[in-house]
Parts: sequence; C-alpha cells; structure tokens
Amino acid sequence: MILIYEGSHFRDPKERKKIESLFKDQKIRWISESMLDHTIDELLKAPDDQVTESPVQNAVASSLSKKVYPNKKHGNPALIYVTDMPRERLEKIPDLLDKNGFDDLFIAVQTPANQSWTLKELLDEMKKEQAYFDKRKVLESLIQAANPERMKTEPKYAEAVMTCWNMLRQPEFPERLLDMAIEMLDAANRDI
Repeated sequence: MILIYEGSHFRDPKERKKIESLFKDQKIRWISESMLDHTIDELLKAPDDQVTESPVQNAVASSLSKKVYPNKKHGNPALIYVTDMPRERLEKIPDLLDKNGFDDLFIAVQTPANQSWTLKELLDEMKKEQAYFDKRKVLESLIQAANPERMKTEPKYAEAVMTCWNMLRQPEFPERLLDMAIEMLDAANRDI
C-alpha cells in the first residue's frame, strides 16, 4: 500500500491521476490535512471510508495547513509513504518521480519506529532531514569554492577546508557541528 499525503501538491485532479498512474499496481490511500494527528498505523489500518473527508473538511484543513508548512515550494509538502515494496523498486521511486515532474515530494518507507508517529511528526522529521541534507550541500559548495592558492600558502585555511571535507566524508555528524563548519568556512572564504 502507498499512503499519499496530498499536501498542497495534489489538489489538482490531473496531478492525482498522474501520480496514480505511476503506482497503478499498488493500492493508494489519499490522506489529507485533517488527518495530521493520526498515526501512520491508524492510517494504514483504517477502512477506506474512514480516511476520506468531505470537501468542506478538506477546505478548512487546507487553510490551516498553510500556517503549518508555509515554506515548501508547493506550500504544504506532499508525502509518499511506501509499505511492502521490494527494495529494487523502492530505489527507483525518486528517479521515477523526478522524471514525471514530482521533484518536491517527501518519500518515506514504513519502519517499525515510524508507524507509531503521527503524520505531522513524520512530516516534521522529513523536514528536519531535508534541512540537514541541504546544509551538507551548502558545506559542499563552500568546499568547492575554496581558493586553491590560499590552500597552498595559508596552512590554517587549508586545515579548515580539509576539516570540512573530512566531515562531509562521514555519513552523519551532529547538525551543530555542520552549522559551525559552514560558518567557519564561509567566513574563511570571505576573508581574503
């Protein structure tokens, strides 16, 4: 089964049909803003008639959601939550979505831990993860912008760049260290 939280992305019926065509062999359950406080497990187990809502409920929830997630490209971020899918197919989902114009979606896979989370908690966690990876990209771009001549002539500058580069080679490190590294390298690159 695939849960699709519509966010602001899938209000257009054409967009819904397009995403449904990509997963036509899967059962799809559409989830709306009024269900943010339900756990993933509840959403997976509920009968279909208990996760649908009236257009009035959807309109009220939609206006509230703009206050909850105001900064994503499409306003409230959409989420595709996948259960029971072979790994080979899971790995193809991001490219499939990108090729079809769905490049601003969160994708989550069912785990024992996240089933007990509410939909809002899962979205919040996905936003935190996205922010973390965005910061890694910022640090990478700062490393790429490093001045090769300064690296040869200024040992402290070279050490700062190499320290940041070594941090990026780690799969994970605390976000506060990432923030410090960005600040340090940004200042060093500006300090000419």
